[in-house]
Amino acid sequence: MKILHITPTFEPKIGGIENVISNLVRQSVRNGIVADVLHVEPGMRYEKEYNQYGTITWRRPVYGHRLIGLIPSMRKIASGYDILHVHDPQTAAISLNLALFCQGKIKIFSTHGGFFHNSKDSIAKKLYWSAITPLMLKQYSYVLASSSSDALTFQKRNDKTQLAANGVDVERYLSIHRDNQTSLRRWLYWGRISDNKRIHLTINLVAKLKRRGVDVSLIIAGPDFDGLVPYLEDIIKQEGVADRITIRSELDDAELLKTIVDQNVYITASAYEGFGLTVIEALAAGLVVVANDISPLNNFVRTGENGLLIDFNGTETELAAIESFVASSPEKVQAMTLAARASARSFDWNRSFKTFLDVYNNLALKI
Repeated sequence: MKILHITPTFEPKIGGIENVISNLVRQSVRNGIVADVLHVEPGMRYEKEYNQYGTITWRRPVYGHRLIGLIPSMRKIASGYDILHVHDPQTAAISLNLALFCQGKIKIFSTHGGFFHNSKDSIAKKLYWSAITPLMLKQYSYVLASSSSDALTFQKRNDKTQLAANGVDVERYLSIHRDNQTSLRRWLYWGRISDNKRIHLTINLVAKLKRRGVDVSLIIAGPDFDGLVPYLEDIIKQEGVADRITIRSELDDAELLKTIVDQNVYITASAYEGFGLTVIEALAAGLVVVANDISPLNNFVRTGENGLLIDFNGTETELAAIESFVASSPEKVQAMTLAARASARSFDWNRSFKTFLDVYNNLALKI
């Protein structure tokens, strides 16, 4: 069986989709399946390289806009594969080119949260979601929902939707050695620096705590997808917390792992998450998590057990709760750290991949 993952982003970039595809490839190879990757993006150079799993990563350009551009090279590459596993949250350019150039191929679709991460162009999104998305999804044999919230959302547009929750490379993070954690004052955000992550609210929170005499530090790490770093740096300067907050947008994977070791808390004010991969990674690494109280994050994080759920509204009640959280006793911190690691184990890729493997095997019968 030969599977081609088609994606708008891939390694060496760091992010949720990149991580999921890497693990799907790794797990496929372990199960004797050929799993290559076609990475398509405007401005991409024509390349064929072998990735860390010994399979091929094709790099091909999108001609035009990333949402409506053409990828004529897709036809030739896709012809050599049995199943096309598509990672196209916008159900836009990639899905359109599949309809144009890959008719008759077996195709499946992973949701990755869709395009509902922010309210930008919300009217256009609603129109597209109602009129175009159902047409794009018709070509797929399965729509694999990355989370329970995605399943509820996409079932409204395609009755072939089923839950195939993303896994997490839990063992990689469980293996991180941490000295006994006795404090909750060193905070970390890692992931995409993008509008929907609302990182400015986390910066504002650090500033408000500083004014209350609560000393916490924050590292912001990850690729700057929306060009927000200058804006965030201005907020940091205006709030007077340059001594508390550092932005490190160019961390590679090895540097990130070293950074995680020295932090106590992972924090995210994200307004929307399709799965919350980084939250699970943080829990597995033994970080206590402060997260926005939304689904699916509130399925992972439990206040007082392995973290704290808040609304990032900056009210006196919320600030008092955070102040109490930061002042937790060493014994309480240790208990939450152990609970964080334990709660992440059920998301291990060795378990999660079974659902994907069943889909692949069912489709292989049609080849």
